[in-house]
Amino acid sequence: MLHGGFGSGVLELLADKGLLVPVKRLGIPDVFVEHGSQAILREKYGLDAKGILKGALQLLEQPARQQKVVWGSFK
Repeated sequence: MLHGGFGSGVLELLADKGLLVPVKRLGIPDVFVEHGSQAILREKYGLDAKGILKGALQLLEQPARQQKVVWGSFK
């Protein structure tokens, strides 16, 4: 589950700690998922080794940018 899943929890924790780091969430979108073997479904949704590597490389290819916090205060 992509929305409200583990990645969302990680993002909340990072925000609570005032850490602004790029995050790539991987998961199954909130849509009807047909039945199939785990291998086929993991490949389809990019959750196999190849898909995870692709997501990590995309994250690393993003240019570094200065992030500004426009709300709240962090301690």
